[in-house]
Amino acid sequence: MCTLPAQAASRLIATFSLSGNTGTFVVNNPGTTAVSGWSIVFELPSGVTASNPQNATIRQNGTKVTLTPAFYINTLQGGKSTEPYSPKVTLSSAVQPTSCLINGANCDGTGGDPPAKPPVSATYDVNGTSAKFIVANNSTTALNGWSIVFDLPAGVTASNAQNGSLTQSGRTVTLTPVHYNTTVNAGATTEPYSPSFTVSSANAEPTRCRINDVNCDGT
Repeated sequence: MCTLPAQAASRLIATFSLSGNTGTFVVNNPGTTAVSGWSIVFELPSGVTASNPQNATIRQNGTKVTLTPAFYINTLQGGKSTEPYSPKVTLSSAVQPTSCLINGANCDGTGGDPPAKPPVSATYDVNGTSAKFIVANNSTTALNGWSIVFDLPAGVTASNAQNGSLTQSGRTVTLTPVHYNTTVNAGATTEPYSPSFTVSSANAEPTRCRINDVNCDGT
């Protein structure tokens, strides 16, 4: 199999503001080329929770929150921002994040550049028992055909697939796309038709994940 080089990542800036208990991230692309696919990982003080996302989905594990944008703001053209559809979250206390990364680099633009993106990645997102994978094609050519093989914790099952089909043998699940999302264009993702499914245990996370026989996170 021919392995494509990772694509250089462009820098995005995410600015957080607080109005009451509502936090907003305005994401800007100061460059001249479009950036497709981004996420924000931020830390909150101990005991503070984030909920009720708008224009995004969120997942919280302890103090760490991962924010994934809605499909309609997943691509930012050069010189543009997420306004007027910037992601918002409700915080249980009116606090500022203690740290913030966008695509692995500091949200305020300081420090080193974000790491290069892998040619193909599959990002898992779960909210309660509703789970999905967002497949991103970061290469310069269309991705024609893909499948995801992942392991769930013992006793957890996956079912009720949408925008894909599932087979499960023991802990191992194979997810295949349907005809309308089997091809992912260069620089695009499967949103808004990413494969989703139900897991039998709330917030269950895969213990292993491969897409087209490479790690889902590109490592």
